[in-house]
Amino acid sequence: MAEQRYRVVERIASGGMATVYAARVRGAQGFEKLVALKRMLPAISADVEFQKMFLDEGRLAAHIRSSYVVSTFDLQRHDDGSLYLVMDLVIGASLAYILHGSAGTPLPVP
Repeated sequence: MAEQRYRVVERIASGGMATVYAARVRGAQGFEKLVALKRMLPAISADVEFQKMFLDEGRLAAHIRSSYVVSTFDLQRHDDGSLYLVMDLVIGASLAYILHGSAGTPLPVP
């Protein structure tokens, strides 16, 4: 990614607007941290409306402070012009997996 500050480690998931990767951020004196990098799909990155939605998402998410919401702390543009957000990486089971359980049956509401 930009200036090789972020290096993709692996793809986590993909949707209609973006792909999420696990990435490593590098800093001075050997600083490293794993982060989530949400990159707008290149196929839609030239669409001004999609750019606006993605930028709005990043701006709004950057102001949310909650232990229930992943922090967003950077918004950059890739060399190909696509936008990407950098967020905390949460390692564990997906919400879909938790809600539907490992046996494929939904969890009880209580």
